[in-house]
Amino acid sequence: MADDDAFDFADAFRDFQPTAERSLVEARVAALAKLSTEARNSVEKIVGLTHIAYGIPLSEGEETGEWLQATIREKEAGFSLSRDREDARIMSAIVLESTLQAGNRDHVATLLLAATFADQRRAPGTGKLELAARDIFSDSARNRGLKFSTRISKSQWRDTSKAIAGFAATFDATTVKTALDAVVAEAKAAEERAIEKFNVTLNQLTVENVRLAEEVDLLWWHLGGWSYILKRPLDSIEAASLPFVIGSDVAQMVNDLPGPHGALGIIRRALGTSADERQTIAATLRAVEPGDRFKLLDGARDKDVIASLHYGLGLLDDEATATSFTKTFHKRTALTPDTKLTRFEIAAQAYFERLFIKGRWL
Repeated sequence: MADDDAFDFADAFRDFQPTAERSLVEARVAALAKLSTEARNSVEKIVGLTHIAYGIPLSEGEETGEWLQATIREKEAGFSLSRDREDARIMSAIVLESTLQAGNRDHVATLLLAATFADQRRAPGTGKLELAARDIFSDSARNRGLKFSTRISKSQWRDTSKAIAGFAATFDATTVKTALDAVVAEAKAAEERAIEKFNVTLNQLTVENVRLAEEVDLLWWHLGGWSYILKRPLDSIEAASLPFVIGSDVAQMVNDLPGPHGALGIIRRALGTSADERQTIAATLRAVEPGDRFKLLDGARDKDVIASLHYGLGLLDDEATATSFTKTFHKRTALTPDTKLTRFEIAAQAYFERLFIKGRWL
């Protein structure tokens, strides 16, 4: 799906409601097309739609729900976000699927991976949305270095022959000046175009160099066994909190999505033989030493609850919410704190969350 216009909203909607009447399909398709166009220009709307699709409560004052409802009501006056909650989730999931073929593919795909929380939260459907997100994330990371190429094309001059022909025909002062002005102006414009092309190419080379540097840094980090964020040996950190620390450490060294292809592999290697052992979300967060919470939160205390691990750690670090941690965490994230995940899944979740917190999407 390389072309934005190639996405078939009618077909996507019928996958969920194959027996829907034609009038309903037409109304929903019109709404989906408008929602998709507007969402692609707004990080806030994409994040809000992710909330709705994955059943994560919207924050107070969040306007995405009202925007979704108002857009659908343009063709379907009786639609209600509170009453037609499952339909709203379906519509949100379809819009998110359409955005995966448009701009910011890496960002949207990684956002959805964070939202799934190791498959503990699911969007409506058979998992097609999550599968597409995983494929985009892994393929983009794998192909990032393999398919890199860049070159500066020759800058083409615009036609100045008419001004020169006038100068040749009359050879008076006015036509000479006009011809010279045209040539000088085009020379300046061609120079500007050449500089712009050079800067674009230089930026591409810089990004690629950063990618290579990140991969080397990750290898040295793994060999050194030293926490990048906490600035002390990994083996001095409480074992139960280590997945959160390792995932956060690796993300802190990545500056451009989707990150190095080997990032998740490095995380698994750093966890060693305990990577597939299971532990609860609550045990992971409670094991973080109080003195380390501020460094690991790094300004993420009030970020979107899609970053659920960081949100939970912020709850524990706040005396006002620490005592109601279990209830508040479940209410806001749609996750149960005693849910068990593998240590690798927890570390990968911390990695995805911190990538977005750094990128100011969450």
